[in-house]
Amino acid sequence: MQQFIAKHGGGGIFPGPLSAANLRRRALGETFKDLTPADELARIHQRNLDKYGDKLGPSIDYLREQGKSWDDIIESAARPGGKDLGY
Repeated sequence: MQQFIAKHGGGGIFPGPLSAANLRRRALGETFKDLTPADELARIHQRNLDKYGDKLGPSIDYLREQGKSWDDIIESAARPGGKDLGY
């Protein structure tokens, strides 16, 4: 994601490239979640469903509905989450 941000920057970003980057990020998340013990994965999925309505976490549509700008979404994609899970 950092490479994407460096290449495309903020401000004038278009939804198409950002959507493609989001799909790659979500696929990467699934890969690592596949390595997570089943009990912890269930906890993560439940937290994401409760918080975002999606077991993989917030989608672009969710973030846009929350009033996030494209720049906000790019910045948040580069930050790790899960502090409320103790990570």
